Amino acid sequence: GEYEKAEIEYKNVLQTGGLDPNAIVRLGTIYFEQGRLVQSAFALRKALELEPNNVDAKLKLGYVYLATGARTQAREAAISVLSRRPNDPDAPILLVESMEQPKDAVQARELLLKLPSAESAPVLTALSLISLREQKLHEAETLVERARQANPKFPPVQSTFAALYMARKDPE
Repeated sequence: GEYEKAEIEYKNVLQTGGLDPNAIVRLGTIYFEQGRLVQSAFALRKALELEPNNVDAKLKLGYVYLATGARTQAREAAISVLSRRPNDPDAPILLVESMEQPKDAVQARELLLKLPSAESAPVLTALSLISLREQKLHEAETLVERARQANPKFPPVQSTFAALYMARKDPE
């Protein structure tokens, strides 16, 4: 939480040790958390230029893309992360959040169901979000309940339940 101090330390690493991709990714993350999306994107792109297979940088950049409305790039980042790290807990949610068109939902569902982690809380939550967007509320509830059983402490499970109740106009 002490972003200013951390930023100084990571900048010191870069001044003394050269271009360290991990330090650059962490700077990009700090900038993202502070809402400094331009600086975040610049840092994360630089990290990927130095280390193209850096999955953490790709994922963080995907969230920057999502936050700036570049949904296609966000979706591509999520797919790239899942191809390299199929058990990633964040990429399934990024994939669903980046959907724009009905065909995106079809593709996302197919990809998620093929993952070795298809029964994990992140994937089940993502599948539930797809169903929720399609107004398949019963299916969404079944999937998010399975996600809660898989990992009751996975935060997106609770927010997905909230979205489900909102869709049902259930204030409680």
